[in-house]
Amino acid sequence: MDSAKTPILYVDDEPSNLRLFERYFERDYRIFTARSADEARQLLRSQEVHLVITDQRMPGMTGVELLEAIRDEYPDIARMIVTAYSDVRVVIQAINAGRLDHYVTRPWDPDEVRIAIDRAVEGYALRRRHRQLTERFMARVGKDVAESMVWSRSTRLPTILFVDNDDDHIRLFKEAFGREYTIYTAISGPEALGVLQSREIHLLITGQRLPGMTGVELLEKALEESPQTQRILLVAYLEFNVVVQAINVGRVDQFALKPWKPEELRLTIVGALDAHELHQRNARLVEELERLDAPA
Repeated sequence: MDSAKTPILYVDDEPSNLRLFERYFERDYRIFTARSADEARQLLRSQEVHLVITDQRMPGMTGVELLEAIRDEYPDIARMIVTAYSDVRVVIQAINAGRLDHYVTRPWDPDEVRIAIDRAVEGYALRRRHRQLTERFMARVGKDVAESMVWSRSTRLPTILFVDNDDDHIRLFKEAFGREYTIYTAISGPEALGVLQSREIHLLITGQRLPGMTGVELLEKALEESPQTQRILLVAYLEFNVVVQAINVGRVDQFALKPWKPEELRLTIVGALDAHELHQRNARLVEELERLDAPA
């Protein structure tokens, strides 16, 4: 087993599901498996794991209950559920409560799961980096000073740029999210780039089919123009190959399927904005540590 591969724990009470998961992903990741929540928790005590993926329906303890049970003991570990469509409501409630990070529905597509795994593992790395920097900073200046300098949240609403050339889609997005975020809109790639040049945008959301340039082309230019901005691509299922290519070359942070539902898109938005905040905090911590380490 290659110790350099990202370690993932997959939990499912069906042996055939465990074998299928291993067959699809063992070349890319270091796979551990468990057939119950108790077996999973025992393995976590002896192995370093970056991501736990669990089936929702298991005897004794559901997947959500398992991930909630390990959250406090292993706060950095990314947590993902595999669930049936009938259980999605329970899973969404768990995500909203911060008890898990991602979910995939059965029957799952290997490419889609691989993208979800990579996004989850990036979240693990980001949280671990934040904890390490925080511990170093607190050791230098003390907890009270660290909290006052780094952990204070902005009172401003996060900003979202939503790009779509359909007025009805823009109206629906504003109705769904206008109370929670400051919304800017654009109907084309060039107009969106103009907004990015003039405004601080935390999150850019765009479809793939736009006048003048595709959504992927817009996100690629946005990465150059405003690298701190998180990027979500909205695509129809038939455009999934575009998403895979875009994510593989780092142009897209997350994606969501069209037609989008507000409760599902909200989860993606919250995850993207949380990542943006952690990136900002980590950058601030690095700056402060460099300042403290600089010669007097």
